[in-house]
Amino acid sequence: MSCRLEAAHLLAGEPRRLQDSIVSPNFNDCNNLGKPRSKRILQIRHLYTHQNGIIDEKFRQSFPTEKLNDEYRMTLDEFLKRFEYLAQSIEAVDEAARKDFKLASFS
Repeated sequence: MSCRLEAAHLLAGEPRRLQDSIVSPNFNDCNNLGKPRSKRILQIRHLYTHQNGIIDEKFRQSFPTEKLNDEYRMTLDEFLKRFEYLAQSIEAVDEAARKDFKLASFS
C-alpha cells in the first residue's frame, strides 16, 4: 500500500484532485505525500513571511529560474490552486487516518 502521487502531476502542477492521484491510501505510508509540491508551497510561504516576497538563496533552491533579490509575484489563480492543493492534501491524510485508525468521521 502506498500514498504515492503521480510524479508527472506533482511536477506539472496540474489541477487534478489529489484523491484521484493516491494509490491505496494508508496513513502509515503517507510521509512523502505530495512532498515536492508541498515543499515548493512552503518555500513560497517562507518567502512572503520572512523575506517580504524578496527572493533569497533558500527560495532559489526550489525555484532555480527566479532571480536573487527580485520580488516573487503570484497571480490570484496560482494562489488559489496552491491553496486548493493543500486543502486536498489535508483531506486525503485525514481520510487515510480515519480508515487506518478506525476514527469517527465528523461533518
